[in-house]
Amino acid sequence: MLEGIGFVFSVLVGLFLLVLLVVLHELGHAISARRNGVVVEEFGIGFPPRAWARKLKNGVLFTLNYLP
Repeated sequence: MLEGIGFVFSVLVGLFLLVLLVVLHELGHAISARRNGVVVEEFGIGFPPRAWARKLKNGVLFTLNYLP
């Protein structure tokens, strides 16, 4: 029983770390673009439909979406 729980926990931690790495990678693209004069309209995590959105001070729409 505990082996199964450990496996599930390991998979969840692995998925969380993968998502974190992808978000940081994409954030790097957004920062580079803005520094080079490209307009970044939206920075979203996941695929639409939107679950939550907020307009940041710099004019970028930050969104969390339902589909990973």
